[in-house]
Amino acid sequence: MGVHGLTPFLQKTCPEVLKQLPERLSAFSGKRIVIDGTLITQRFHFAPMPQRHRHVLAWYRLASHLRNNNIQAVCVFDGRERSLAKEREIERRRKDRKLTMARGEFEAERLDRLQRLTSLLRTWDSVETDEGKKEFATLKQSVENWKLPSGLTSGLATAKDVVAAGASAVVGVPVTLACMAVRGAGKPLEPSSPPSQTITYDSAGELEAVSSLEDITNNTPSPTVVDSEHTEDRVASVTQLYDGYRRSIPQLESISLASSADTSLPVVPASAVAEDELEAAKADYALSKSQHGLLREEATLWTELAESVRADKVPESVTHLAQALETKSSVLSESYMRRTHPPTTETYEESKAILKAMGIPCVQPSGPYEAEALAASLVLHGHADYVASEDTDVLIYGAPLLRNLASKDGPLVLISGAEVRTVLQLDPARFIDFALLLGTDFSQRIKNIGPTRALKYIRQHGSIEHILEHEKYAAHVVQELYLEQVELARDVFQTLPPLPDLSLLEQGEVDEDAVCDILDRYGLRRFGADEWDYSQALSGNYFADNPSAT
Repeated sequence: MGVHGLTPFLQKTCPEVLKQLPERLSAFSGKRIVIDGTLITQRFHFAPMPQRHRHVLAWYRLASHLRNNNIQAVCVFDGRERSLAKEREIERRRKDRKLTMARGEFEAERLDRLQRLTSLLRTWDSVETDEGKKEFATLKQSVENWKLPSGLTSGLATAKDVVAAGASAVVGVPVTLACMAVRGAGKPLEPSSPPSQTITYDSAGELEAVSSLEDITNNTPSPTVVDSEHTEDRVASVTQLYDGYRRSIPQLESISLASSADTSLPVVPASAVAEDELEAAKADYALSKSQHGLLREEATLWTELAESVRADKVPESVTHLAQALETKSSVLSESYMRRTHPPTTETYEESKAILKAMGIPCVQPSGPYEAEALAASLVLHGHADYVASEDTDVLIYGAPLLRNLASKDGPLVLISGAEVRTVLQLDPARFIDFALLLGTDFSQRIKNIGPTRALKYIRQHGSIEHILEHEKYAAHVVQELYLEQVELARDVFQTLPPLPDLSLLEQGEVDEDAVCDILDRYGLRRFGADEWDYSQALSGNYFADNPSAT
């Protein structure tokens, strides 16, 4: 989303171009702001709020704040056509969704296992029968005889550390590929601990058919508490749950996969064989950083359970540890549930309906253009003053970008594309090539060329073609394919979308009856007057993206 690494680079080299506005919307009274409706709707949709139609509620509140500050607004949404230059990015996002679905399936299985274990530990009385003692001895021996793969043993936490960290340890952690792959599908847990439905995706079409993790978790039985009169059954169940944990450990150790967020070109040309090998490796989906950490913490749980459980009692510390891990897994599962349930056409139409009822016009580009491009075009043609978005592509068009609009408390951040270009001492053509070297939704970056080096090369050589001609990277990229991509991307940033009928931009009056009808329809009337920190819509990293990094 946007130009990769541009904002951190500006913060470091020319922080004066990032203007902090603590007075927020009151600083824009009498102005007109064009809002990237597609992006902000996505943020509201993925916000950790309980209301099903939280996007409607969030838009209502934001529209109210704009009106209260005498600000006119226009919302621009993506059209039906997409740019050919963005096909690679669309494919990358499709793979990310596939990866997220697999991670969610893995987490659903773990949550079920931990819920069952916690229930069993809560009802543990004693192991009095010979059969029960035998089962417990089997569990202890299994734990002692089996060791974690070397890739998981580093940084093994203690039970005290895990409990102290709490659920916050997994909240907001960026989802990145770890050098570890999850087991392949089709390896069930023991009968007493049935896994959630295992789904494999052989095509993007199959993936798109699954709307959310509800399709998986709805088939997961609720945790069952074993009858305390049959203690040996309880111990046997714990043993089987442990076997399930062992089967969840990645079978392929130390598979180094590039992050799905890495859009750089390979340092050496990728052969067809290498590409096939990479795709084959990705079939055994890599865990996120948080999931990788929970695997190690669960190892701590099983180790301490085997070492400290006496025949007549489960230590309180072990029970607390199991509960802490269950909470963490629950947080992760909820995150994946949301991320695998993207906004639908209905979501956007509901958002447009409340916006129009609040008097805010909604438009979309005609042709294969992005919402932020039309927003920039409206500003550059004098029909608005600022573009409100998190997408730094706006700056490359030369328009002023207003960030952090959806946060109620933090300062707004205003960045002028024209000022950035002037400070960097680049003309429009070189500014575009500089952005393309950093990487955008329309172009990959060349590995080992970061922002500082990219700026140096552009100033020195003037264009990407001349950089490849004079610098060592010429031998490290497939120039023909890369330059084709560059030409398409240049065309994106050099071509402003045509303007819509200007009559569609006229600010309307608030239709109180329509607003009340919409809020009542979705059961939101009682929430309408409540304050809500819009920053919640931007705080959770549900996209595997990072707005502050672009």
